[in-house]
Amino acid sequence: MQKFKKYRKLLSLLAVTVAVLLLVAVLPVGALSYTTVEGTYSFSGVYTKYLGDTSRPNLPAEVLTITTQTNKVISEATLTCFGKDISLTGLVGPGSKPWISLVGTDSDGTNVIVNARLTKNSRGNITGMAGRLDGFVTSDGYRWDSSVTGTGAATLSTAAYHSGAYSTLLTGGNETEAVVLQLNHPSSTLKLSDLDTLTATSKKGISFWFLLANTTTPGPQIGLRFAPVGVTGTDLFSSVSHVDVTLAPYYSLTGNGTWQQCTITKDTARWFYYGNDPENQTAISGSNVTGTLSQVEAAVNADAEMVRHEASASSWVLTAVYIDLYESGARTCYIDDVKVGTTTYALEPYRIAGTFSASYAALAPR
Repeated sequence: MQKFKKYRKLLSLLAVTVAVLLLVAVLPVGALSYTTVEGTYSFSGVYTKYLGDTSRPNLPAEVLTITTQTNKVISEATLTCFGKDISLTGLVGPGSKPWISLVGTDSDGTNVIVNARLTKNSRGNITGMAGRLDGFVTSDGYRWDSSVTGTGAATLSTAAYHSGAYSTLLTGGNETEAVVLQLNHPSSTLKLSDLDTLTATSKKGISFWFLLANTTTPGPQIGLRFAPVGVTGTDLFSSVSHVDVTLAPYYSLTGNGTWQQCTITKDTARWFYYGNDPENQTAISGSNVTGTLSQVEAAVNADAEMVRHEASASSWVLTAVYIDLYESGARTCYIDDVKVGTTTYALEPYRIAGTFSASYAALAPR
C-alpha cells in the first residue's frame, strides 16, 4: 500500500508536468511579450566613406524614428541621414531588451540595414539602443525624378564624371515633363532678394558642371525653390507657399561632349517663375526670356496675386535646387559637383559601416 501511494504521487507529478508542457506547446506565438520600441533614437560617429573611395565625408548627426509598431512588426520607421529621409520596416524580438532589425531601400539606390538591441536603465526605462548600421546612401539629400510620361530617366552613373567616381546621368527622350536631379537644402540662408546681386564670386553663389553629348540640344536648366521660413515642402508638385525660379541659359546650346561649368549670377538670362502665393495658395507665374535674374524678385512681388494679398517673397529662403532636362529630344547629359553657397555636393554615394549607441526620446503624443 505504501509503495502504491508512492507511485500515485509520482504519477500525479508526471501528469502535472505533461499538462504544463502541453500548455506551453499550444501557446500561440502572439502570446509572447513584445516591448514597445516606438520613439526617436539619436546617434553619430558611424564610419562613412564615398562609395568611390575618393574621401571620407563628414557624418552629421543621424536620427532613427520608429513610428508604428504592432507586436513584433515595425511597419513605419525613418532614418534621417545626410539630409535624406529613408523609410524602413522591420521586426522586434521578444523580451524586455529585444533585438531590433530594420531595412530600408528606395529608388535612388539607397540601401541600409540596422541591427540593434534595446537598452534600459536599472529602473527598466528605455535609454536607447546599441548595434550596427550598414549600407550606402545617396549623398546630401539628393534624389532623382525620372519621366513618368516620357522615355527619359535620371540615374547614378560611373560612365562620366567631373570629379570623384560618380555623377548623375539625365537622359532625354519624348518628354512631356522634366527629368530631374534634386538637392534639398532646408537650412540654406540664400534669400530670393540675394538673386539681385548674385556674382560668380559670391559666397552665396550657385554653380554646377555638366557634360552634354555631342550635337544634341538644348542643355540643362536649373530651378531654385524659395519658400517662407519654416516651409520645407520641396516636392515638384507641391501646393505649399513657394516660388520656383527656373533658368534656361542653355536653351540654344549644342553639346560638344566636354565638361562645362554653369555659374548662376544676377546677369543670367532666360527665366521663368511659378508657385503659390502665401495667402491661399493661388498659382503665380511669369517669364522673361531676355531679362536677367536680377529682375526676378521684383517680378514675383509684382505678381497680381502677391499684390492682391499684400505679400512679399523677398525674404523667402532657398529650400531646393533642381537641375533638369525638360524639352523633348534625345539627349545625354551628365551633372556633377553642384555648388550651393560654400558647399560643393559631389553626388557621390556614401557607404556606411559601423557600430553605434543611440539615445532615446519618446514620440510626441499623437
